[in-house]
Order: sequence, then structure tokens, then C-alpha cells
Amino acid sequence: MPHVESLNLSHNRLTDINCLQFLSTLTQLDVSYNTIRRLDALHTRLGNITDLCLANNKLETLAGR
Repeated sequence: MPHVESLNLSHNRLTDINCLQFLSTLTQLDVSYNTIRRLDALHTRLGNITDLCLANNKLETLAGR
């Protein structure tokens, strides 16, 4: 899926989104209503994101490692 630009993974009980790092063309990502606690330097993995929805997760921090 190297040419995916928009992805909706809301309501899936995801605990992390590290597996998305290879989607370099991704610009819109909805991971709302999951159980994500950490983003682990998401900005360095998904640098082309312009629209990100993280609502209703269990985020403890927005800082990477």
C-alpha cells in the first residue's frame, strides 16, 4: 500500500500505530477511539501527515523517546 493518502483506523482497539511508518504518502490519518497510549516520535515516522485525529485514546504523553 505505498500510495495510500488517507486512512481511517478508528474504533479498532489499536494500541500503537508503529506499523504505519512505511506509508510515506499518508497525509490523513484517523485513529480515534482506540487505546493508543504513546506516539513514540510519530512525527519522524509519518512526516507528511497534515490531518491527524487522535480523539478518545488513552494518550499519556505526546513526547517521543
